[in-house]
Amino acid sequence: MSMDEAIISAVMASSFDPCLYCTPIINAENEIEDFRIENLNSQASQWLNISPDISEYLQLRRDFSDHVPESIWLIYLHVMDSGEHKNWCYHPADNPESPQWEVRLVRLEHGLLLSFRKAEEKSPSQEMELQWQKILAEEAAEGMLDWDLKTGHTRYSMRLRAMLGLGLVALPQTIQIFFNSLSPAEAEPVQTQIWNAINGNATQLEHRTRFMHLDGSLITLFCSGRILRSPEGEALRVVYVFRDQTREAQLEEELQHQQELFQLFLDAGNDGFFDWNPQSMSVYFSSRLKEMLGYKNSELTNSWSAWQQILAPSNEAWAKGLREEVLAQNLPTGPIPLKLLHKQGHEVRILLRLSGKRLFQGAYLRVLGLGTDLSCLSQELAGPPSQA
Repeated sequence: MSMDEAIISAVMASSFDPCLYCTPIINAENEIEDFRIENLNSQASQWLNISPDISEYLQLRRDFSDHVPESIWLIYLHVMDSGEHKNWCYHPADNPESPQWEVRLVRLEHGLLLSFRKAEEKSPSQEMELQWQKILAEEAAEGMLDWDLKTGHTRYSMRLRAMLGLGLVALPQTIQIFFNSLSPAEAEPVQTQIWNAINGNATQLEHRTRFMHLDGSLITLFCSGRILRSPEGEALRVVYVFRDQTREAQLEEELQHQQELFQLFLDAGNDGFFDWNPQSMSVYFSSRLKEMLGYKNSELTNSWSAWQQILAPSNEAWAKGLREEVLAQNLPTGPIPLKLLHKQGHEVRILLRLSGKRLFQGAYLRVLGLGTDLSCLSQELAGPPSQA
């Protein structure tokens, strides 16, 4: 008999609470989609109203959602992934009017051993601890910080310590470690934001902030904080969840830098440009293109509705056709004479050239439009582009 089998048999024989042993069901994407009930004691069979001799294929999530609701599904996945043991309180069928139950989850080699019992009444401090545990389970894959405002004691998760390069460093359990890790440029405004939220009546705060890694480099973290308060509104605890967005921030900075360089290059000539994302329908208009149409940089928003606003009526059908062609993975080639509306109401003729960047599936990720103001040239081009 294996160690797992010995533990399961001992628990099933000795427990007066409903107990189950379940193994994960893995789908084609190698993800856990449910748990199969492999063993249970008589108390569990009465609780679930099934036979203790399991001969049919029963799944915990699929067949017993009233007893084990969707709200604690993340706890199961977290325990399977981390190997941590957990106690968790929940309401059957996610109904807050029903009595609470407590489930204890123990990770064995091949599955989970679950023990259920009705939860006892909790004191306010115990309820606060349960809120923290719920946050911890929901955000288990990210870095976390738990700051007790009464004692000043601050817990840093191993994931957060790794993000900051502090994994093997002995840390004092104080909030000053967090404040000292903020980049110098953002330390004061971020601390002010946090203290204002604590001293006010806020329960949540979010910000995207740069931190100093131990090696001296800057990392960008998306910070989502929850302030846990007493029934009287007093702030008792701050729980932070951190998501590493360093790569995303670098890409955004690189894109902005490229747009600025492109704008400087175009400013030396007479061309404006737009950068259109057909997937999100977002549009960026260069300052030169806005200037060609009589707008200040702040007067024309970077949006698809603004693009529709500046199109001359005679070109609206063409623009609709362009959108359909791009979504069908076709992009017109060659220069296109186009009419746009000036802020003062008259038409401005431009010569438009399009280029695009594709995703690996063939769909266009970005479409760049380069427009030359023909009013500054002697050449005359008449009429809207062909609908062919």
